[in-house]
Amino acid sequence: FGGEKDWWFLWVFFFFFFWRLLSTFLYLTYFPNLTTMLHATSGEKALRLAEKALKIAGDGMWDADAVALEAEDRIPDGALDRPANDTVFGLSHPDTLKICSARVGLLCKRAGYLQKGNALATLKRYSEARESYEEVLKLLSGENRCSRADWERHSLRINIGNMWNKSGNFDKAKECYDLAEQLGNDYLTHEKGSKSDGHRMVHTAKKYLAWALKQNGQEAEARKILQTVLEESKVIMEEEKKKAAELRNKEEQEKAEKEGAP
Repeated sequence: FGGEKDWWFLWVFFFFFFWRLLSTFLYLTYFPNLTTMLHATSGEKALRLAEKALKIAGDGMWDADAVALEAEDRIPDGALDRPANDTVFGLSHPDTLKICSARVGLLCKRAGYLQKGNALATLKRYSEARESYEEVLKLLSGENRCSRADWERHSLRINIGNMWNKSGNFDKAKECYDLAEQLGNDYLTHEKGSKSDGHRMVHTAKKYLAWALKQNGQEAEARKILQTVLEESKVIMEEEKKKAAELRNKEEQEKAEKEGAP
C-alpha cells in the first residue's frame, strides 16, 4: 500500500469489519429472544392441539370444523376465536362406546396428556406439565407389568422428575428418578425379566439424576454416577457381544449339522 488508489481497499475492509461486528452484536442480543418467542409460539400451538386431542378422546363432544381448521396451511385471523360448535361425540362418549372399544379413548387420552405435558414444559409451565404427566400415570394404573407399559411409566417418572428439578425441588426430582431406576431393577432381579430393558432403564434414570445433580451444583457426585454408568455399559456391551457370538456359532453349528445329515 502506498498510493491513493489503495484507499478503497481500506474502506472496503473497515466496512465489512464493522458490519461483521454489528451483525454479531445483533445476533447475540436478539437471537435468544427470537428463539424464545418461536418456542413460545410453537408451544402454544402444541398445547392448543393437545387440548383438542383430549376433547376428541373424552366423553363429551367436539368441534370437527375447529379440528379441520388446524390442518390448514394458513389459519385466517380470528378463525380460532369463534364460538365452539361441538357436534361430534368423543371417543369415550356413551354413544361412541356402543360401537367402539373404551380402550381406544383410553390410549388417545394417554397420548393427549403426554403431548399436553410436553407443550406445557416448552412454555416453562412446569407445575402444570407435571400434573399432565401424572394424569398419564393414572391411566396406566390398570395396565399389566410388561416392557411396553413399563417403558412408558419409566419415561413419565423421568419427565415428572425433570419438572420437579426445573421447579427447584431436587429432592422430589430424585424421588422420581429413583422410582424410574427401580423399574429397571425389577427387570434385573426377576427370573424372567429382560436384562437389556433393565440395564437401559437403570442407566437412563442415573443419567438424568446426574444431570439434575449438576444443575444443583453437585458436579462431583454427577461425575461419579456417570463414570459408574460408563463402566457398567462397557461390561454389558462386552457380555452382549459374547452372547451374540455364542448364538451365531450355535446357529452355524446347527446349520452345518443339517447340511451334513443324510
